[in-house]
Amino acid sequence: MHRKWNAKKLDKDFLRAALIWKGHESEVEERNNVEQMTTWLDQIMEEAWDAAAPRIGPKKPRRQAYWWQESVAALRHECIRARRSWQRARKKKRPKGTVVELGAEYKQKRKDLRMEIAKQKSLAWQDLINSIDED
Repeated sequence: MHRKWNAKKLDKDFLRAALIWKGHESEVEERNNVEQMTTWLDQIMEEAWDAAAPRIGPKKPRRQAYWWQESVAALRHECIRARRSWQRARKKKRPKGTVVELGAEYKQKRKDLRMEIAKQKSLAWQDLINSIDED
């Protein structure tokens, strides 16, 4: 079982008090039985943390942007590839001409991506205005 708590919102005094309260008397029949003691300790720790801090649940999936299209996804993919190639060339100290060429290619792909995003946002805005006019 995957357990996580938000440590930033942990009330340390409350955690300490819960551990003292729950740990005062052991519910374990045989104190020499390691498995029973670990199970008991695990249960106490989980209950104390549940009392002192909120749990962190699974992240909610991000909603897709209203303007997102396959054309934007393809350009974004190309842009990321170009940036990584350029960064790799700089890191491996390739000839300066190659690095400059890859940098220019990356900048052009980034510009194309921004233009496509602006175009898709404009189209989405026009669709919204048209749907309002129809109503």
